[in-house]
Amino acid sequence: MTALAMLNASDAVAEGARLFAAGAFDRAAESYGRALQADPRHPGALLGLGDLCEVAGETDRAASLFRTATRIAGSGAAPWRKLAELLERAGRVPEAIDAYAKARAHSPNDLEILRGLGNVQRVSGDLDGAQATLEQAAVVAPGDAQTMLFLGAVHLARGQYSEALSLFDRLRSSAPALPEPQFFAAVCLQALLRHDDAIEVLQALLRAHAPRKEWLNMLGASLFARSRFDEALVVHRQALAFGPTDSDTAVRIAHCQTMLRDFDGAMATVERVLAIAPDDQSALCFQVQLLITLDQKERAREICERLLRIDPDHAFAWSKLMTIRLGRCLWDGYDAFIEGISAYIARATAAGQAMQLTIQDLHNLPIAWEQEVAAARNVAAAIEAKAAPVRARLGFRFEDRLGAWRRGERRKLRIGYTLPYTKEESFTLLHKAVVDHHDHSRFEVFAYAGQPATDSAFDREYRASFDVVRDTGDLPTDRAAQLVFEDRIDVLLDATGHTGENCQALVALRPAPVTAQTFGYSISTGAPYVDYLVTDPVFMPPEMAALCSETVVYLPDALLPGCRPEVSERVFTRAEL
Repeated sequence: MTALAMLNASDAVAEGARLFAAGAFDRAAESYGRALQADPRHPGALLGLGDLCEVAGETDRAASLFRTATRIAGSGAAPWRKLAELLERAGRVPEAIDAYAKARAHSPNDLEILRGLGNVQRVSGDLDGAQATLEQAAVVAPGDAQTMLFLGAVHLARGQYSEALSLFDRLRSSAPALPEPQFFAAVCLQALLRHDDAIEVLQALLRAHAPRKEWLNMLGASLFARSRFDEALVVHRQALAFGPTDSDTAVRIAHCQTMLRDFDGAMATVERVLAIAPDDQSALCFQVQLLITLDQKERAREICERLLRIDPDHAFAWSKLMTIRLGRCLWDGYDAFIEGISAYIARATAAGQAMQLTIQDLHNLPIAWEQEVAAARNVAAAIEAKAAPVRARLGFRFEDRLGAWRRGERRKLRIGYTLPYTKEESFTLLHKAVVDHHDHSRFEVFAYAGQPATDSAFDREYRASFDVVRDTGDLPTDRAAQLVFEDRIDVLLDATGHTGENCQALVALRPAPVTAQTFGYSISTGAPYVDYLVTDPVFMPPEMAALCSETVVYLPDALLPGCRPEVSERVFTRAEL
């Protein structure tokens, strides 16, 4: 090829690029065509035509032109990068990874290639590869905002919320005009249960930028978590304006209305959703919960059974159906129900799918012990997954207390009970007899109650049995755990287990050096965050103990020592009785 032809081709490519940038796509195509007439293998012309094909929606033709350019000697990394970016935009992730890898082989330290490859690795689920690639990109260009954003997203996908938050906070400082770092920082703060901080970040984001539905819904979620239901309702209604048929936002509104005790309004909201989308599962689930609250359990049962026809492995439907059947003593179709729930547990545990079953209710059914323990482990795993990043952030340490104990320094041992409530119920009647007989010369006994006092005579007497009672129901879980830690509790005894009103989220944060499960539940929690299970040989036969995740501690007589009635001094005759 003559030098003149090469010059003409280059000039035509430059003209095509200028016209493309100006949006004159037809004239740009003519220029690229002239370039290829002068030089049929000109990489720039092939890449330019490929860009035009993508604009026209001809993805396969664009990919073909880019691939042709990769086969031209000396074309370098550019065609592979163009191809990779095209495939990434088209959602063809495995092909995009391959193309990015080939581009990287030509240019190992190209920032755009490293950044693109790291992001598609993240999307594909290769978090190790993504982190390594993006960390290399960060070395090439320290402080690059897009790299930090993608790297933060990798940490977020790993559940490493503190690490992700650190990156997003740096970006918020260095690039305050970018909305994404603020949004993702709020995601991390929510995951770490720092809802007040999340509210502050999201409100600042909404002041600085035009609102988006997902931002408003996130703000509403944090306001809801802080029991600011009226404010959450306003925000979710603003989000609904972006899409009046958005069922997810509408259900959030119904939740707020329920907490504000506007049950008619909540039902009307969810019925509007179902009028448009009769099989919307989030709306049906909410309707079940609302009907149970309103004591319309037969309708709730019918909807649960409908949900199971839609999805035989619907976790929420199985959970509520079990509760409704037990609560109402519904025995019709009982054998088929037991068979169905057993099969569901087997499928869910085999697939590692999260279940929402209340294990205490499950214990009342003729379910194999092995299945019950498997279900408990499944539920505990979900609690542990949420607790782990919060526990890491709180960073509770007990070395000072344990060191003093090992040195022989003795003091009263502090025992803490996590309780669902202190009102008069079967459990509290039995538990009061236990607490009344604690040796207060050797132990200080604390209670952490999930519900406030009822001001009944029993409630007052029961609370008086403890040295200290803390009401934690209105506290965020991390703050309640901080309270236990600051009280320097040595042994935290959970009396709730996997019951309907439980404190497992608090116990999972491990605010005391020793945790044990006892009294109110006392079958295996399947939880890695519980050290001991206190029980008796009847409740927990020794042959079953090997299945327990906890170390089993047997009481000598009975798990639930009842009240000790006074024995009359009078001797009664058989005839009198």
